[in-house]
Amino acid sequence: MALLVNIFFPVGIASNLSAASLGLSLLWFLAKLLALAGAVVVVETTNAKLRLFRVPDLLSAAFILATLALLSTFLFL
Repeated sequence: MALLVNIFFPVGIASNLSAASLGLSLLWFLAKLLALAGAVVVVETTNAKLRLFRVPDLLSAAFILATLALLSTFLFL
């Protein structure tokens, strides 16, 4: 994540080694990491909810296949 935020958002990189510059650079870095972590959390939560909403569709397909298997057992014996 550190490499990603510094490559795509090169804001706040210290240009000299003064304490104020390094402190401000650290604050920018932590803010960028927090923003990227928040974006990852939103994407992962959304994907999990989308998968959860697909469960009834998968259960209905499983029920239909199980019913067909049961019917074929009685029809072809």
